[in-house]
Amino acid sequence: MNNSATLTVRARLWNSTMIEDYSDARSVLVRGRATLKLQSNKPTVNMESQSTEIEVHIYPDSGQEVDSSAPLWIIVVSALAGVLLLALICLLLWKCGFFRRARTRELYEAKTQKAHMKSQPSENERLEEEI
Repeated sequence: MNNSATLTVRARLWNSTMIEDYSDARSVLVRGRATLKLQSNKPTVNMESQSTEIEVHIYPDSGQEVDSSAPLWIIVVSALAGVLLLALICLLLWKCGFFRRARTRELYEAKTQKAHMKSQPSENERLEEEI
């Protein structure tokens, strides 16, 4: 077991994350710990666990700022598309007759016909009148 090995630990930190989360910080210290442990079923192979700590100092650019607002043209196009979609839905509903009023005159005529039908004299009353 005189052979040696080199392990490389890689990590990625995005610049946008640094700007968004640590915009007020002048420097950020990132610490990590790596532990190497050998797990083997052979009792003759032994290795002590070794740990190492990794420290990285990061200095974010203070000159860059992330613009989180949407461009004005996207807002205008979205609003116009929404109004156009609403107008299209209203037009379709109007063509299908959704906004037509119920004919109140026909409704009242039906009610008056029912009232006339109820007020007609019965057969007994007609016979009494003829006598």
